[in-house]
Amino acid sequence: MNKIEIKNRFNGDVIYSYECKNNTLKITCVKAVLDKISLRGANLRGADLRGADLRDADLRGADLRGAYLRDTAIVIYGMMWPIQITKNCIKIGCQSHTLDDWVDFDDDKISKMHDNALEFWKENKDFIINKCKEVSK
Repeated sequence: MNKIEIKNRFNGDVIYSYECKNNTLKITCVKAVLDKISLRGANLRGADLRGADLRDADLRGADLRGAYLRDTAIVIYGMMWPIQITKNCIKIGCQSHTLDDWVDFDDDKISKMHDNALEFWKENKDFIINKCKEVSK
């Protein structure tokens, strides 16, 4: 398990911390956004944020100098829900989680996402997981 802290660029206080296997600053940023944590004033200087879904992030005052923001996403349409796959992140419909989270979700967690989610996941899990692993290399 790897714990990463996002700190305030002005006073060094910890804004958010997250611990998971194969953690990166990008995964921690995405998790903070999913948890509705403001990243205002965050020190993200030089961070590799390629493909991170930061759409709802409050990044006012954040130090993004030298941060790599280019998106290298795979988008798949024509399935039950649109799928966006980026490095270590998968978004299916409105559900956006890290690769490790998707791998670890049990049937109960998936079935609570939507009425048809479990059937969809069982049919497409291997394909989606493998595509994310390819992008994450």
